[in-house]
Amino acid sequence: MGVIYQLTMLVLISLLSFSCSSTKTKRAQVEYDQESTTSDGPAWLYDPEKSCESYEICVSSTADNANLADVRAKKSIAAIFETEIKSNFDVYKTSFSDSELEQVEEEIASEVSESVNGILKTVIIKERYQKGDLYFSLASLDKVKSAKALRAQMDTIKEELEFLYQKKRRGSIKRMMILFDKHSRLNDKYIVLTGKKAKLPIRFADIQNIKYQKKNNQKVSIKFNNETPKIIRTHLEQVLGEVGFKVMKSTAVDYYISLKWRAKNEYINVKGFEKYSYILDVHASDNLKKQIGTFTLSETATGRNKQDAFLKVKNDFLRNIDEKFNLLNLE
Repeated sequence: MGVIYQLTMLVLISLLSFSCSSTKTKRAQVEYDQESTTSDGPAWLYDPEKSCESYEICVSSTADNANLADVRAKKSIAAIFETEIKSNFDVYKTSFSDSELEQVEEEIASEVSESVNGILKTVIIKERYQKGDLYFSLASLDKVKSAKALRAQMDTIKEELEFLYQKKRRGSIKRMMILFDKHSRLNDKYIVLTGKKAKLPIRFADIQNIKYQKKNNQKVSIKFNNETPKIIRTHLEQVLGEVGFKVMKSTAVDYYISLKWRAKNEYINVKGFEKYSYILDVHASDNLKKQIGTFTLSETATGRNKQDAFLKVKNDFLRNIDEKFNLLNLE
């Protein structure tokens, strides 16, 4: 009797344990299915924002493999920032030659693209889903963190712009125009993230007006060594003319600018090619020949010969002259 009772209890306990275990497993599976998918797939396949928080931008994409689906989803996020905005320089084309306008706009576009790319590195793949041979990815960008990063960059630009504008030097006009346009382009991205605009206390026209508020036709003399490329000299003359200075060969001038160009042949173990380091020193002095400003530019390139290598860095030198011109401190 005792043996039969014990066997009966063991059987009952086993049955109860199996029943509870089966119930738990079944419940867990149902909860997973309900939370992640339906018969047609997760809801974010059709409406990405349904799987997003209010502070996120979400985009979904599909491909025939998981990696490509991830890449496409991230590129779709990037496309949101590719909206074209009208450059401020379009309004003031008379201030630039066609080549100058192109160079400046390329420089700004490159810097803005670099800033946006830095933000896009924070994009994450939030969800993935596979249906048959198709792979789906949901990409997410944190709007709050991204907007904060953009705002920090714009605030830095604003500080430099206000500092230069307060001095109202004609030699800083071009730098201020570049800063203003870069701020405008970043602001366009900022609006996408926040719906708000970060205002500047300075208008583009205010910067242009500095050219006319200052004494006209201040004279500048440029001296250079024989190695200085003609395109470098010509570009500097254009920049000076654009902001209201008159380049003269006379020694009776308001400012003196000296250029020193050096090209150094570097070692390279590749047959048929030569490597060169190019250095440009620029110094500015007042009419008493006291130095008031200076900057140095350097680039390295490889080519079939010295001239071929220089052509590869020519535009970099021209852009950097624009960028650093204000450091000459010309009034």
